Amino acid sequence: MLLELQKILQCGKIYLDNENYSCRFYIRNLSIINQLIIPIFQEFPLNTSKQLNFIDFSNVAKMLTNKLHLTDEGLTQILNIKSQMNNNREDLSKLAYRPIKITWPWLLGFLEGDGSFSVSGTLPRFFIDATISETNVLIEIKNFLNCGNVHSRTQSKSRPNQKPTSSFSINSIEILYNFLIVNLDNLTFMTKKYKDFLDWKLIVKLNYLGYHP
Repeated sequence: MLLELQKILQCGKIYLDNENYSCRFYIRNLSIINQLIIPIFQEFPLNTSKQLNFIDFSNVAKMLTNKLHLTDEGLTQILNIKSQMNNNREDLSKLAYRPIKITWPWLLGFLEGDGSFSVSGTLPRFFIDATISETNVLIEIKNFLNCGNVHSRTQSKSRPNQKPTSSFSINSIEILYNFLIVNLDNLTFMTKKYKDFLDWKLIVKLNYLGYHP
């Protein structure tokens, strides 16, 4: 997938971490970030809380372009922005005012990262897990599909380090077979989750036709 992304963007480098069985795609060139990456996400805004990180990312890129990082004040400001990004972000109030636009291509990309084609016993199910801050996104997915359920799970006393989460799920075999699979079949997967989808799709079909215990 990262090789395909590199091919499409015609830039960036891929680093393999064999010790941790992972890989990363990097773009460090400031000109490319300003002229290519930032315009992409301005034209296609992120639906999740990552939009707040993108805004900070864009502001820092602008500051670097204007050489503000060469001043003590600018460098301090950049470090302060960095310290409040990603998992360190506490203020999510701006999320309430952002528009959320769900499309099938976007949904496929989202579920390739956070969705699961799973089977409980012999019964297939579909769900997407996310942090509690993405609850509104899951609700919009539910509205877009006009089916499914959204559940929130608060912090457990027995597991105080576990962050509150939300999930979207579809358990109806009829909806999975006649609606979700039909639409996903018309899209192009980019990750190995496509193999999971093919196996899961077969299990859904077997359940739908009654070939299960």
